[in-house]
Amino acid sequence: MLLELDRVSFRYRGRSEWSLRDISLQVEAGEFVTLVGTNGSGKSTLLRLLNGLIPHFYEGELQGSIRVAGLNPQEQPVHQLFGRVALLSQNPQAQLFSATVRQELAFGLESLALPRPEIEARLAEVAAYFDLGALLSAKPDELSGGEQQRVLVAAMAALRPAVLALDEPFAMLDYAEIRRVSRELERLNQAGTTMLVAEQRLGPATGLLKEGRRCLLLENGRLVADGPAGPIFGNAAATRLLPPLPALFERSGRTQRPLDLEKAVEVCLEDKLVLESQPDFRAAGSIGGPLIDLKEVSLQPGQAVQPALNGVNLTLHRAEVVALLGRNGAGKSTLARHLVGLQAQQSGESRFDGQEIYQGKRAWWGRKAFKKSTLKAGRAGMLYQNPGLQLFLPTVQAELDFGRNLLKRGKQSWLRELIERLELAGLLDRNPFTLSGGEKKRVALACVLATEPELVALDEPTAGLDYRHAQTVTGLLGDTAGRGGTVLLITHDLELAANVAPRWLILDYKRLAHTLTAGNLQDRVALLEDSGLEPPTSAYLAGRLGQRYSGGPTRLVESSDSTIKPLRKPLSGLDSPC
Repeated sequence: MLLELDRVSFRYRGRSEWSLRDISLQVEAGEFVTLVGTNGSGKSTLLRLLNGLIPHFYEGELQGSIRVAGLNPQEQPVHQLFGRVALLSQNPQAQLFSATVRQELAFGLESLALPRPEIEARLAEVAAYFDLGALLSAKPDELSGGEQQRVLVAAMAALRPAVLALDEPFAMLDYAEIRRVSRELERLNQAGTTMLVAEQRLGPATGLLKEGRRCLLLENGRLVADGPAGPIFGNAAATRLLPPLPALFERSGRTQRPLDLEKAVEVCLEDKLVLESQPDFRAAGSIGGPLIDLKEVSLQPGQAVQPALNGVNLTLHRAEVVALLGRNGAGKSTLARHLVGLQAQQSGESRFDGQEIYQGKRAWWGRKAFKKSTLKAGRAGMLYQNPGLQLFLPTVQAELDFGRNLLKRGKQSWLRELIERLELAGLLDRNPFTLSGGEKKRVALACVLATEPELVALDEPTAGLDYRHAQTVTGLLGDTAGRGGTVLLITHDLELAANVAPRWLILDYKRLAHTLTAGNLQDRVALLEDSGLEPPTSAYLAGRLGQRYSGGPTRLVESSDSTIKPLRKPLSGLDSPC
């Protein structure tokens, strides 16, 4: 047996509650195991046990017995387990420290003292598999979050460990990258690598819920289910975790929750179910006047020689939710930083409420340009991909109060509502750095929304969140617009975009390539896939049922039409992602 845990419990130093409670399990060599559970359920803690980070780095009280390839991680130094267990953490930036991507990929191999020809061979192999050739000379800290994540998965794969433990490896990847990384994980597993993957993005593209694949369901630190994915997602404890397809059936009041598209089509035909759109987008008349106006704007982040975006023309209105989409590295985060006053343009005009966002002569330092932002503090706010960059105070309560007190903005009643809806009441006295990745995300989001900015740019606000908390965020985006705020939603989750944003902006090839509206999504599925985006599951299901899909929340309803038949050949651009 490769991994053995016997009655293992753990609580972090300074915490009264146990993060893991009486966990017993065995994993054989070559297995592929998916870990599922709500935010804070103990998934990350369980993975940290395997390579000795607990208890050597994360201190606390550890009970029970652990064996990894016959070794006890409690007794072995972390470096002794390095070649056996490779761990990708939730926060990719915390694991990147080399000057170039090439050096990052080589570091672990050099640490194992492999011969130089072997190192070069493995570097070439992972660079090809993960399509990193064009990034080898790039600085890791200047890559997008998704690109950083891909580099680290490649670095882990290059080690060829006995166990590859991945914590949210797909959180910030675009559709094309998810499929690429998924294929490589399957290849490694077939070559004998044991996989343990903790993930919230469980849609078809990840392939994590294949028929018969083993899943571990954690709840409040306990292992509550262990077995094939199908039965596990019928468990009441899994309702907060449902992937898009079974979630559609659950919110439609159906008892069956199929995990793959073919089974979903079969159920719909048997029960005579059709998709019903429930557009709840704000009426066009409720959208206010222009807040943001960009004309021929070019942006060049950091010390990059080439601009990230060229000739962007864009208007955002008050009380509007707009989704900003595109593949990893398309420039989405760069554009968001520009709009909130953190990244001056190289050329063009940018106006916020009619006034130039940046003013003064351009001052140069190296290749980087500096112009003074004219935005008054508090008018615009941004949630970063990595919420840890925005948290710095000793308690969650202090974080929530800081911005409001400093800027003298935001109603106390709104803060109380945010605390309740994001389920933060039990975390108020906690140190933010002891929280799970999903909990940090909810705290940082509350901090941004609490000051009620006129413009809020949210960079992957649901990455790492379980299904229920993602639904809460969806509601908050609509409510923020309802209160008069403009929301720029950056996401790879088109299920989220379809439910809340009637207008989609797609960045591709260093420009604003496409603008889509809710009414024309059905005919643009191929375009979305070509742009590195995974179309909403409802679009695929609608296509297979011969229906149209126009965006917005959907549900399944019974139909009296007995002529509904599945399409033997999917509509153009609607090939199944499953």
